[in-house]
Amino acid sequence: MIKLFVSDLDGTLFNPGSQLESETIRAIRRFQKLGGIFMVATGRNGWECEQIKSNIDNVVYNCANGGIIYDANDNPVLSFFLDDQTIINMAELAREYNGLIEFHGTTMSYSINDKDSFIQRAYDYMNERYGEEKADLIYKRVYAAKKIKFGCDVKDIVKEKIIKLELAFVTDEDHDHLYEECKRRFTDDNVVNGGFMNNIELTSKEADKGMMILRYCKLNGIAEDEVAVVGDSGNDVSMLKLFKNSYVVANGSDEAKEVANNIIESNSDFGVARLLDRICDDITGTN
Repeated sequence: MIKLFVSDLDGTLFNPGSQLESETIRAIRRFQKLGGIFMVATGRNGWECEQIKSNIDNVVYNCANGGIIYDANDNPVLSFFLDDQTIINMAELAREYNGLIEFHGTTMSYSINDKDSFIQRAYDYMNERYGEEKADLIYKRVYAAKKIKFGCDVKDIVKEKIIKLELAFVTDEDHDHLYEECKRRFTDDNVVNGGFMNNIELTSKEADKGMMILRYCKLNGIAEDEVAVVGDSGNDVSMLKLFKNSYVVANGSDEAKEVANNIIESNSDFGVARLLDRICDDITGTN
């Protein structure tokens, strides 16, 4: 029986418009009423999960690609931070490629880029790839409201507790080379492809979505076969590989589909909600 259900957000739980549908909310609440624990596993920071927090209570948050877990009261349960030299080296790499970079801490994010150029380049990237509506969405819901301090000096950033580094909106022509370069330079850290923003993300070697779920299970006496995980992209691979009850949405990447044991309906077709209902039916014996 499934006791812990873990879902990625963007591209998985959220619909293609980055919205949390009422049908999905209903299914999550149904699972919780049956005694299940619902965990979000996301590349987002804790303060970027307001859609979940405003609609669903008692959620566990596995954020920043497994860099930190918050309980339902926003208290940190587990966390892993990056060392100073990694932060300095990644800043140098971003300057070398004239890239956009974010350094994610526990309460806010930082960037060496200035705000105007960052916002404009992010908007232009999204507009070209996904259209004006999606670009406006990213601007209004992510960067216009995000807790991010622009134009920072690296020597000030290293004074903060940094959980995740992110090269965002990398051009297609630079992406594969830069991804391989990051893996070559940062062998002591986790380097993953992010989601639809063409981003490359780096966390501590101790931190990934899958390992954090395992640690949470050990703390709470949950067996591995009592866990179900669902995702859609590269930063979900660590958890999709670890658990036998692993699912990828039909709109997921080839990388995710290669390691998941099951494919479910897409995020535009309530894939997670339908999966949760099937799990709830198994719990109640209504199949």
